[in-house]
This record gives sequence, C-alpha cells and structure tokens, in this order.
Amino acid sequence: MRIGTLTPIFAQGEPLVVSYIAVAGGGGGGGYYSGGGGAGGTVTGELQPTLSTGYSISIGGGGTGASQGRGTSGTNSVFSTITLIGGGGGGGESPGQGLDGGSGGGSGVSQSPANGGSGTAGQGNDGGRSSVSLGCDQSSCSGGGGGGKGGAGSHAALSTGGNGGSGIEWPTGTGTYYAGGGGGGVGLNGTGGTGGSGIGGRGAKTAGTNNIVYQATAGTTNRGGGGGGGAWTGTHGVCPGKNGGSGVVVLRFNDSLASFSVSTGLVYNSTTSGTDRVLTFTGGAGTVTWN
Repeated sequence: MRIGTLTPIFAQGEPLVVSYIAVAGGGGGGGYYSGGGGAGGTVTGELQPTLSTGYSISIGGGGTGASQGRGTSGTNSVFSTITLIGGGGGGGESPGQGLDGGSGGGSGVSQSPANGGSGTAGQGNDGGRSSVSLGCDQSSCSGGGGGGKGGAGSHAALSTGGNGGSGIEWPTGTGTYYAGGGGGGVGLNGTGGTGGSGIGGRGAKTAGTNNIVYQATAGTTNRGGGGGGGAWTGTHGVCPGKNGGSGVVVLRFNDSLASFSVSTGLVYNSTTSGTDRVLTFTGGAGTVTWN
C-alpha cells in the first residue's frame, strides 16, 4: 500500500511517523599531551512530517587533528529545524583549553590548569581536564577525554589520558553506536585514553622498554566520534592528534505509509529492516520529502 491508499491509512489512525538520529561532525584531537576531540552534537526523536513538504538535511564534517596546538571543531549538521553543533576540538600543549561544542573537547597541557570544553545542553557533554594540575612533567602529562553524547569525558591522571565520553546506541539493541568522545594523549611511557563506545578515537601513547609508538586514531566516519589526542614520544617526536568523524542523519519509517524523494546534493543510501525503510544520509545538503 503506497500513494493510492495514503488517505485510508491515515483515516484508520496510522499516521506516518519518522524516527531519527541526527549527528554533527566530531572535533579533532589536539597535539602533544593533548585532549581528545568532543563528539558531534546528537539528537534523537520522532517527527510526523507534513506530506509534500521538504525537510532540510545537511551533514557536518569532522574537525582536523593537530600536531602540537589545539584541534579544530567539527562542523554542524542540520535536520528539519534542528541544528546539531559540531564537537569541540581537543586542547594541545598551548592553548590547552578544550573547545566548546556539541560535546566539549578535552583539555591539553598548558602553563596553567585548563578545563575541558562545555557541551551543548540536550546534545552532548563536557570534556575532561588534563593532568597539569597534578604537577605532571614531560613523561607524565596527559590530556583529558572529549565528551560524548552518553557521558562526559574523564579527567586525565598522571601518565594516563582521560577516556572519551560514551556514545549512545540507536536503535536500542542493534549494537550501533554514535557520538563517542576521543581519548586523551599522554607523555612518554603512558597509557592513552580510550575512545568512547568504540566510536571516538584512541589517544596516542608510547609504551614498553623500546618506547613503541601507538598512534592516535580518528573518530569513526559518519558516527560523529571525536578524534584521539596526540602524544609526545621522546626520541620518536610528536604523535599528532587525529580527525573527528563526520556526522550523519538516519531516518526510519514504515515503508507502506508513504513514498519519499531526495533532492540533489545529498549523499544517502536506502535499505529496509522488516517493515521499516531506513535512509542514511552521509554527506551534502538538500531536502527529503514524503508523498
């Protein structure tokens, strides 16, 4: 049953309802004892669309990781009237302050204590603090974890980077996660912070008697994860922070209740899951319309 039977279906009390998750781009990790990037701002909900009306969608990109300074913030995504705020960039050696964003970036090391960036209410959480206030030196300084949609980034300890804040599972029970924060990087022979929910990037570290280098990792593409923070590795130099993951908009609705059309300019794929149509928008800008 599609367009020809829409009126009877609505008359029987079965309106078209679209479930959605919308995620902005994650922030990039800072460089050199640095904070992880904050996850992109994230909102879930339901929409009962007006037929033949175009609903705006644009997909934000991930921020850029830094070699020594602060990572850049991710860019915003849009769904309908909602603007999702890009994740805050992680702080570096200087400036150490993590940036505000959908979720805040973790702080890096600076000459004075630096706090993580603040998250946006309803979209994410704050980034964690660095270990500078604990009296760290080159071998033990560590960056805070970037905030995630599901929780704040953790504060760093001596020689241990803060973990990225957790992401969220959507839909519940599917094992698919979005918007985890990036882990903080460390000094020599430390432990890098983990990325939130496997979506945020891991913080860089060096370890073992041979100072084996473990590079930071990027936030997951089209999941809005924050990038992992960079590290100082002694004779191996600086491991840079990594990029945040790009954003995404995912829509689910009963495939029998309406047809849909997508304007040019949007990159998406269309699949089915039981009776649901699932539209996953991974790039560009445009509109989606139900008919």
